[in-house]
Amino acid sequence: MKRLSGDMEQAMPQRKEKREGFALIVTVSIMAFVVLILLAMASLVSVETKVADNNKSFLMARQNALIGLRKAIGKLQQNAGPDQRITAKGNFVLDISDPDYAKMKNWTGIWDFPSASSFPPPLPSVWLVSDGESETTEGVVTLVGSGSTDTNILGNEIVVERKEIKTSYFPGLSGEQGIGHYAYWVGDEGVKAKANIGGSLEIDTLSPSVRKVLAQRAGIESIQYWDEAETEWKISFPLYTGEADNELKKLLTIDQISLLDGGYLTNSKRHFHDLTLHSKGVLVNPKNGALKKNLTAFFEGNVTPIEPAWKVMKSYYQLQYQVNGSGSTASIPPQTHEPSSTQHGVHPMLTQVVFGLGGSYDDASPGVNELRQQYFIGVALWNPYNIELESATYELDLGTVNGEDAVVTHRFVTNDPVSPVTTNYDFDLAKPEVDGIRSIFRGKITSGFAPGEIRVFSIDPEFGDPNFGQIVNWEDGVTLVNEWDPVATAYEVMPVNLTAVQIDADTDYSFLIPNPLPSGGTNWDNTMVRLKLLEGTNKSTIQEIQLLAGASGISGGGSSSIDGYPSTSKMVEGRMFLKQAADYSGSVLWLSDSNPRAVVHRGSNDGGPGYFPWASLFTNGGSGVFSIDVDVDPVLGTLGFAGDSRFATGSSQVILFNVPREEVGVNSIGDFQHANVTPVDYKPSFAIGNSLEDETAAAIEDDYSYTLNDVLWDEYFLATYVTGGPTLDESFTNRRFTVLDRSNTADLANFDNAATNLLIDGAFNINTISVEAWTAFLASMREVAGADAVEYHKTPFQKPLSEVDDVFNMWAAYRNLTDAQIDVLARNIVAEIEAHGFFLSLSEFVNRVNSAGTKGLLQKAIDDPGASGEASVNDGLGDERFGAPGFLTQADLLQPLGPFIQVRSDTFLVRAYGDVRNPVTGDIDGRAWCEAVVQRLPEPMDDYATYGRVFEIVMFRWLTQDEI
Repeated sequence: MKRLSGDMEQAMPQRKEKREGFALIVTVSIMAFVVLILLAMASLVSVETKVADNNKSFLMARQNALIGLRKAIGKLQQNAGPDQRITAKGNFVLDISDPDYAKMKNWTGIWDFPSASSFPPPLPSVWLVSDGESETTEGVVTLVGSGSTDTNILGNEIVVERKEIKTSYFPGLSGEQGIGHYAYWVGDEGVKAKANIGGSLEIDTLSPSVRKVLAQRAGIESIQYWDEAETEWKISFPLYTGEADNELKKLLTIDQISLLDGGYLTNSKRHFHDLTLHSKGVLVNPKNGALKKNLTAFFEGNVTPIEPAWKVMKSYYQLQYQVNGSGSTASIPPQTHEPSSTQHGVHPMLTQVVFGLGGSYDDASPGVNELRQQYFIGVALWNPYNIELESATYELDLGTVNGEDAVVTHRFVTNDPVSPVTTNYDFDLAKPEVDGIRSIFRGKITSGFAPGEIRVFSIDPEFGDPNFGQIVNWEDGVTLVNEWDPVATAYEVMPVNLTAVQIDADTDYSFLIPNPLPSGGTNWDNTMVRLKLLEGTNKSTIQEIQLLAGASGISGGGSSSIDGYPSTSKMVEGRMFLKQAADYSGSVLWLSDSNPRAVVHRGSNDGGPGYFPWASLFTNGGSGVFSIDVDVDPVLGTLGFAGDSRFATGSSQVILFNVPREEVGVNSIGDFQHANVTPVDYKPSFAIGNSLEDETAAAIEDDYSYTLNDVLWDEYFLATYVTGGPTLDESFTNRRFTVLDRSNTADLANFDNAATNLLIDGAFNINTISVEAWTAFLASMREVAGADAVEYHKTPFQKPLSEVDDVFNMWAAYRNLTDAQIDVLARNIVAEIEAHGFFLSLSEFVNRVNSAGTKGLLQKAIDDPGASGEASVNDGLGDERFGAPGFLTQADLLQPLGPFIQVRSDTFLVRAYGDVRNPVTGDIDGRAWCEAVVQRLPEPMDDYATYGRVFEIVMFRWLTQDEI
């Protein structure tokens, strides 16, 4: 065996020592790695523990926020659940000078009916905020701040008290310990205008006609704000586009509007307290705390009303099923108005009757001269409706009533200078009495009438040779045609033989009605014009206009040589005409103080009932003037005038009243302003929805408008479904109805129970003084299409549904309000509400304030100028034009907007806050914010008498601090 060298022997132990050092290093490294792992695990456990603690604090903070939410809903249920509650914001009862105004301006208060009836309004029985809770207050917390609203506006920020949450069961600590806080604020959404109602005009399935008569959206683009920096008014939202309306429906909060395309401005946060995306209303009667009744079911059903007014309203509603055709080609057969039965009339009205009497004789037979009576007649008939009246035959009777005679005198005076001879022949023209009238003249008219048309009729000029005369027997009526010929006459043989009288050039002749009347003679003031509709062998009175004793002075008769042919120079002219705007002076108004559609008119000259609508029969016609103003159209015929005047200064087309049509329907209590519910001539033409002072009413219960409004507005609504009953929302003409249970729609066609399954989208609480909210609500009809195209920047209110948009003729045009006029109207309404205080019912809002005023609040706001000197909405139109299509009335506002107003709110926005506190250190370990939309429903609570109707959370979300 070979031995190793010495050097090698020396090296081997050294290599062994090196290997032993490496092991030590490895061992130390492993130990360090283990320590590192232990440290990492310790850190991880520490982090996980901290996260768990934070999660626990976060969850506890959320639980505490939910405590605030539950407390808010509980207070809301307890105080706002009953129907007879009023809700409003703090600015309704706090003056801006109040030190708490900024803090409490947007707090929600609840008032019960008795406490809300006084003026000025008292503070509410409860504020829906955490302030005042029994728990200990520890500081304040912001629930509506710069993340939600423009905090530069006074009172927009909501800061409320933070209430302490305590427990006696905290491990390791004795006694009660504070473990966190809660806070809440409840916002009233009903006093805001809902921004996301409806959809595009282009894609909506509603007919254009319905769009014109019923508000289906909100006009938020009419809202303006004052730019302090540039010192000018600016719009908050861009001009309306249908697609933008559709996009609005997708949003959850008002501030998200700024995210939409289409130029929406980024300052939408400033309207957090004026606009909402969540507001629906229960159809409830605030007077008695019951749900409203469905008039659509009542009028569609087979129930026969008892009261006359209900009969007429039902008949008016059902006129839509008698209409032939649709739109501009719609027509209806005329029918008489019978207020004592069940029939609402649709027929022409007498607007003017001119009647002349003259004399002549027939010398065609030698030695026999027969005296003849001349008749001159002109009649103007007016279709005041927005629908064609189909052709029918009418009979006009002019005669005396109360058994009176109708004496005329034919006087002959020879011109002998020594001994003139005077011979008088007195004749009673009146026939034996039939149906209370002794006819003097009878004529027949067969005609149809276009919407708003006034046609003039006179004796057919082809009836006989006007230069010779025609002996007639007019018992069955002389034919009157749509022409005007004042020379055309009808004659009747008088049984008088004049052979004893020398008729020559030296004999003067005069024709007259004696004045003063001889003893026992005729009183011509007891004269009547009666118009009847002939239906086969039946004759039904449409109108009768009677002049009572003392209504007029009687004058008569020029004098000249007589000729043996008709002469308009020897006549007495009578006039009977419907008084219109230009015929009145002083406080007496035409359509507000009288009803030209009344069946019976009684005249008097003492200013009492019956004075208003008709003028006297006879005027001084001795001059032989016999005229009536006409407009001869080569296509339409001979037209008369109405509106401002029955003469040429008036209008030849005047539409005042709507006839319902199936494609539009009857959608609102306000639609019934067109129903002829006032049976007498001295009551208003537009009774429902308006409330001008009735000077003929001895007491408030005799005031037709006041009484009808008091009955209708709170207790009833119209479900607007098509005949046969609805199945889904789309079956309603009013698309703002929300069906709660679509699996059970049978009750929707029920009179008593329909409201149990419905809510109104965008219900608007009138007890609000937000000018911006009122502006958007009033502009709900903005940009609705007119006759040919959209009228941008304007809001139309169509009293009668008409295709006429003539800004130069207020009797033919519907009213289009500019944004500036909407602004004036909104500000005036808010000022009137502030001066009045709470409205406890809709009828109180519609009727004259405190039953002692002269007009309703809305009418006063329309008629008054703006606070800054702006012109009133009806500036320069003249009160005598009240009721004209271009003269805005409060009923015109209520017609499209009335279905959506109420005196309380049913939707509320709850903001709640919660935090958790370490009871040992006192530190706040976690915070949370949440938001919920809470909706009151028709469903009653088990203890309805105490808690009213159920509240339900319909939207919930957690918020970050940035969103606050």
